[in-house]
Amino acid sequence: MYLNELSAFKIVEGDTLQREMALIQLGEHLVFTSTEGIYFTISHYHDLILGIVKAYNVKVEFLDLDK
Repeated sequence: MYLNELSAFKIVEGDTLQREMALIQLGEHLVFTSTEGIYFTISHYHDLILGIVKAYNVKVEFLDLDK
């Protein structure tokens, strides 16, 4: 897998239960999770990730992997 095929994000808003529920559903689309709470997925899942977290009233911030 190449860097340009990955997206990374972190959860920035949402109550604990909603975050946990979102992460359960997100889990099947994640490639790797860091101990710092950064989640990696395939870049073409960007809109899917946004849809899942929106359903749980959770907000994420996508990170720039080029830096």
